[in-house]
Amino acid sequence: MFNRTVATFSIVAYDPHSGDLGVAVASKFLAVGSVVPWARAGAGAVATQARANIAYGPDGLALLERGRSAQEALDQLLASGLGDIGGSVVRLPDDGPQG
Repeated sequence: MFNRTVATFSIVAYDPHSGDLGVAVASKFLAVGSVVPWARAGAGAVATQARANIAYGPDGLALLERGRSAQEALDQLLASGLGDIGGSVVRLPDDGPQG
């Protein structure tokens, strides 16, 4: 019997030398690019996948834009009552990783 593994891969990256920020996703699922990667100049980038709550994208970017750290934005999203993450979320503010 052939066992197939289904996976979606996301990456959020920041180049401190150029200031470039990006997010990308690869998956077998059609149109995954409309629900996983989110980015906004001056705010940051968000990737959410696996039963993604698409509100985490724009809401997370809005929090980052208002100056929340990546961890503060994630904590606030999870406490907002939008539901369990049920997958994974990556956050990276525009100026790179923050503690």
